[in-house]
Amino acid sequence: MQVLVFNNADATPKTERIECSLDSVPLIMSWYNSHFCGDRYTVALNGRNVRMDINGNPTNLGELFAMQRVNPLPKSIIDALNTREIE
Repeated sequence: MQVLVFNNADATPKTERIECSLDSVPLIMSWYNSHFCGDRYTVALNGRNVRMDINGNPTNLGELFAMQRVNPLPKSIIDALNTREIE
């Protein structure tokens, strides 16, 4: 589960936190902008700022997808390392 946080200087409450899937982030951001366009707000995904275009759509979502899905080692190697006895 991902954590999407909207910080809106012009709204009450100022902060909204949403737990969602990574795939739903663009749709949620578009919906939020449709209701709060013109407001001064920022968006963070798992603590990292999400850049937006003038319509509130994410412009760096590809980078965010890559950060979430990078696994440095294949699962088989991780499993082997976890089960191996240390000598």
